[in-house]
Amino acid sequence: MEQNTKIVWLASRLLENANEFIRGELRREGAADLTPAHGDILNSLYLRDGLSVSELARAARRTKSTVSVLVDRLAAAGYVEKRPSEEDSRAVGVWLTEKGRAFREREERISRRLNERLTRNLRGHEVAALEDFLERCAASFAGEDGRPK
Repeated sequence: MEQNTKIVWLASRLLENANEFIRGELRREGAADLTPAHGDILNSLYLRDGLSVSELARAARRTKSTVSVLVDRLAAAGYVEKRPSEEDSRAVGVWLTEKGRAFREREERISRRLNERLTRNLRGHEVAALEDFLERCAASFAGEDGRPK
């Protein structure tokens, strides 16, 4: 049975609104030089500093060329620096600078405010159910290895 839904449209609107909210919060936090797309890179480096561009691309589920551009912009703004890998002279690691590490607290505040805004009209069990529904929808697009694309 075929059923028309608004799921993709609603998910798209949610993403647009969330990104607009994040851009406003970044300006409010004095980080207008960052975009929502930088969050995946910074969060990956907060977990493990010194990742390669390839590792960051896998973690962010983005292409290597896209991540290279994001890293270059983060480096130009002083949040990260690229250094040759100690293990492989052909590889380059991406490392947080002092400015990048110092941004973590502001990033956590922005994330908290985003989650508060996102869930302010939902009850606790509705948040859990929504996350479950969205995870199952995303799994519909999983690759042969079972991982979401």
